[in-house]
Amino acid sequence: MSYVAWMLLIILGALFVKSVSYMQKKRLHLRSYVVLLLLRDDVREDHKQKFADFVRNTEAENAMHLLSTAESAIEKLADQYALNAETSSVLRANVLVWNLKKGEITPK
Repeated sequence: MSYVAWMLLIILGALFVKSVSYMQKKRLHLRSYVVLLLLRDDVREDHKQKFADFVRNTEAENAMHLLSTAESAIEKLADQYALNAETSSVLRANVLVWNLKKGEITPK
């Protein structure tokens, strides 16, 4: 019986670690996306317009459903930007923040 309990504990521990890792990755992607939006006016304006179009064209039962759908779309977009080798927001955010610190870019 104790083997079953240990196996269950190990499985639960592995699921917990996987879940924490998943959430950390999501947070990293969202934070990097926010930095990109804050420091790149062209990206912000483009995404602002696309987001407004998305909200207008999305059918929803009520405001909460619309917000939930919009949040999911933002998370997916942040993941796509982070995982794309050409547009990695994680790498771009690091470069943008460092260049801002060095004075090579100035926010408008």
